[in-house]
Formats: sequence, C-alpha cells, structure tokens
Amino acid sequence: MQAQEVLSYLEAEGLHIDPIPGQSDRVRVTPVKGELTDEHRRLIREHKPALVALLTAPAFAQEGGTKTAPATT
Repeated sequence: MQAQEVLSYLEAEGLHIDPIPGQSDRVRVTPVKGELTDEHRRLIREHKPALVALLTAPAFAQEGGTKTAPATT
C-alpha cells in the first residue's frame, strides 16, 4: 500500500491526518467520524515518512474534502 492509498483509506475510515508544523516526523490524527484503532496506528507508523512527505508536498491539493496528490507520469 502506498501513502496515497493509506491516506485515502484513513480518510474513508473517518480520520483526518495533518502534518504538525515544525515537526517533520510527526502527524496529527483527528477522528472526524471514526475511531483510531490499533490497525490505523500500525498503518500510520509503517507509512509515516511517506505520509508526511505527501502531506507537505508543495503540489499537494485538497479538493472537496478529499486529499489528492498530483498524478505522476
């Protein structure tokens, strides 16, 4: 599973993920309608560097509440 897939999965599970400004290796997880489970925690830990890179990329866009990364060719 790649970072974009993990992010989409977590958002579908009702979790909002944001990088913590000034702390390049940390993210903030906010349960919007879901509950943070051990499986969610495992996925976040396993993919944290890629998630932080995705969330802090200059081209990262947010459209209609769904985070999407730019397509690569």
